[in-house]
Amino acid sequence: MTAAYRNVLDRFANGELTLDKPIYDYSANRQLHELYDTFYIAMDGHLQDRAQMLGWPPPVLLFVERPTVNAFASPGRNPKMIGINCGLVETMFTLFDGQQQVFDLPEFAEIGQVLASTGNEPSISILQFVLSFCYQHEYAHLLQLSPAVPFTVEERQGLPTPPASVPVRHALEMDADHVAAHRVGWLLTGHFKDEHDNWQNGTSEQVTDLTAAAQAGIFCLMVHFAKKFPVIYYGELDHPHPLVRIAFIARYLPKIIRANVPDGIVLDDRAALTKAFRLAERLLLPTYGDPVKNLATIFAANEADIQAYGNQIIDLARSMPGLSHHRDPAHF
Repeated sequence: MTAAYRNVLDRFANGELTLDKPIYDYSANRQLHELYDTFYIAMDGHLQDRAQMLGWPPPVLLFVERPTVNAFASPGRNPKMIGINCGLVETMFTLFDGQQQVFDLPEFAEIGQVLASTGNEPSISILQFVLSFCYQHEYAHLLQLSPAVPFTVEERQGLPTPPASVPVRHALEMDADHVAAHRVGWLLTGHFKDEHDNWQNGTSEQVTDLTAAAQAGIFCLMVHFAKKFPVIYYGELDHPHPLVRIAFIARYLPKIIRANVPDGIVLDDRAALTKAFRLAERLLLPTYGDPVKNLATIFAANEADIQAYGNQIIDLARSMPGLSHHRDPAHF
């Protein structure tokens, strides 16, 4: 176990830190011990670097011993805290593990090859994108000001009038997805660069395929939530419907990637989206069965309404200066 996480466990054991949830000691998890270590070292390193730049006391990143696919951020605590349920890590691992045969299929062989070029098995590469997305989403919640804080007239001048039909919570969640997409885009393009940020290799087709793979992994995460909400909703509940979030990610992730690739690399975002849906449906099939075969069809049938509601959320987010993409422009 990494020394940084052992220190977190010790601080809880001696009462320096408290939480009303059971803290997860993954040292006995032989199968996923290395995965937890790798994930923790990367994400905690990012969190501590950002905290130092922002002038925060060192925050705490921890795993919670709960089986549900969930995570949380506690910006009001001292120190600030991000918790990720072991159920999220292990459910997503189980979903992707053992599906190498998918990447042996002619339809997905090229995606499998570009994933393998990252140095891991394709399933682990996709999982890393998913876990990075989840962590960065919660990091964004640490950055966000409370929606109860009033905005001044000066702050609101020149900004669009937010639609009354969009819950503030939806803007907070979409803002967090925006920050998370930046992180995924940075990681994705980093696979084609050297340590000095110089582009080394990677064709337009390879960038498109890796974008499809990253989106497919995130879509699989969203589908885990979507199975609870088979009927598309818009203004209800705390989080936007997963298909609304999928549309947002498919819209913004390619923009982020284009900003980080050299001239001559052309990302086909529509091809990436089509491949992402097909790959997600195939990866999800053993777990969720026939219903996931209709994911792309449901999305296509409702895309106009989904995009229109997404635009409303974006308008609301732009009217809220306290959101994370306004406060930490270097988050990616």
